[in-house]
Amino acid sequence: MKNLIIILIFSFIFSNKSFANDIKLFYIEEMRIGESALLYFSKEEIENGRQPQQYPGSDRYIISNISQHKNFKKFAQIQINYLKNDDNYKMGGIIGSAPYDDIKECLKDKDITENNMDKALKDPVKESAKQDKHYDPTGNSITYITQYFLDNGFVQVTCDDWSEKLTKEQNLQDNLSVNLIGEDFGNFLRTEAY
Repeated sequence: MKNLIIILIFSFIFSNKSFANDIKLFYIEEMRIGESALLYFSKEEIENGRQPQQYPGSDRYIISNISQHKNFKKFAQIQINYLKNDDNYKMGGIIGSAPYDDIKECLKDKDITENNMDKALKDPVKESAKQDKHYDPTGNSITYITQYFLDNGFVQVTCDDWSEKLTKEQNLQDNLSVNLIGEDFGNFLRTEAY
């Protein structure tokens, strides 16, 4: 995982500090908000990755998951969110996820990523929280989340710590995620998706 964090650091530090609060300056696996997913994946890969369950409140944005792609260097899985009828698959949201065997390592790498985000952003505005995972009614699974508010979107850095029971029974693995969320997609998540 150390290589993942080193690459993430380079992904964030490149930003010009005078424009660092622009979501389009950040990328995951070279992908940026507002770009066509067709620059990185075939139409078949995007359509084959389409999740069976979409957002319950609206189908304006579509979720597609692509795992273990030959071009991935940093993450095991990428989730893209694009407008339903967009033939160019313009990405409004991008999530990169990497599995961890040890939540302490995940949290350590999350802290490193946050420290570098703090340095890359001009006057960072952020919130951090520890939340129970709603999927686990026992309350034994937790998400550690930090959200950075940008001029035209936001970035989330999270570590998911699944309970031992769910890890054994459902093969859920602890993971680090970096989420890039553009302004329109963020508004969709707040007002339509659920």
